Amino acid sequence: MIYWFFGYPGVGKDYIAQKFAKVADVFYINGDSLLLATEKKKIAAGTFTKQDRLKKLTRIAKYLKSLKKESAITDSLPDSTSRNFLLKKFKKHIVFIRVTTSKTKHLSQIKNRKGHFFTHTLLDTYIQKNWESIGDFPHLSFRNEEKTPQQLEKKLIAIYRKFSK
Repeated sequence: MIYWFFGYPGVGKDYIAQKFAKVADVFYINGDSLLLATEKKKIAAGTFTKQDRLKKLTRIAKYLKSLKKESAITDSLPDSTSRNFLLKKFKKHIVFIRVTTSKTKHLSQIKNRKGHFFTHTLLDTYIQKNWESIGDFPHLSFRNEEKTPQQLEKKLIAIYRKFSK
């Protein structure tokens, strides 16, 4: 099973997916680590296209299939083309988990990250240009607002138990 954590840049997808991977004992992949240097430059410049995204997702899907193990991965998946592409590739072997948080926490998190190619100054333009409505796309919503590590762990274990083999 692939557990794909998606949402706006800076909402805490990597943090949640890492915690999930730990409590569920699955392989963790930071989607940004699979970006090529040229792709990072295009994202930072605002010139990363849907075609670029599909090339990246094709590469990631091939990598995930080669692993042959349960994995938690992160990527923003801002458009329906990307989400539907992965749904077709993995069929019933993928769970999409949309990570959200409060606007205040989101802005704080993205402003405080250091050395990341996607800065807070890119956020509004990126969302306006790339993000499409989720509509009826099959996914779980996960609000990144837990007060204690135990609460977070409990919610993540429940997700894993619901979908694990």
